[in-house]
Amino acid sequence: MQEFMDIWPIVSGLIAVAAIAVAFRAEITARVKSLEEKVKTLFDMINRMK
Repeated sequence: MQEFMDIWPIVSGLIAVAAIAVAFRAEITARVKSLEEKVKTLFDMINRMK
């Protein structure tokens, strides 16, 4: 039990880092999808003008 108590801060830190990484990835994915839609709209507008 003492060994577990000794490594508990490391384990909880790794769990926190993993949770932050997952949240960051989800946010980046949402931003990229939004950017893709904007670029597609821009190219559609440019192609209609021709």
